[in-house]
Amino acid sequence: MSAFDAELMFRTNGDLTASESLGPVRVPGGVMHGHAVRVIVPDAYGANDTILPKIHVSTDGTNYNLLKQYAGGAVSPKGGKEFVIPFNLPVADDDWYVKLELDVTVASTTAGFGAVIAGVVLPVNEGWSRESHWG
Repeated sequence: MSAFDAELMFRTNGDLTASESLGPVRVPGGVMHGHAVRVIVPDAYGANDTILPKIHVSTDGTNYNLLKQYAGGAVSPKGGKEFVIPFNLPVADDDWYVKLELDVTVASTTAGFGAVIAGVVLPVNEGWSRESHWG
């Protein structure tokens, strides 16, 4: 998997204890496709606490639409979990604005998922194409 780029990060430190809406980050427009959101969750305090990453996009930075969410649904990251959510952006001359929502459900008395980090990456070795596409 690709390394994180400081310009495309949603979250870099701090204990995640509740749902968060993060971003936006600007992703260059154009004819290239093949991005992914990568979320690394070190652990969960409670075995039944869950997290569901969701990707929202906008062309104007104001009005966002849900593009994709983790296909496995809300899962417990107990013991650590890495999410990789591939996505493509439609062809556009302008940049796209991408937000990440971390939808957290806390079943334990103390919420905490550790220092979660997340950002937009290129999905190297994941079978996603960087070929040009038009229209």
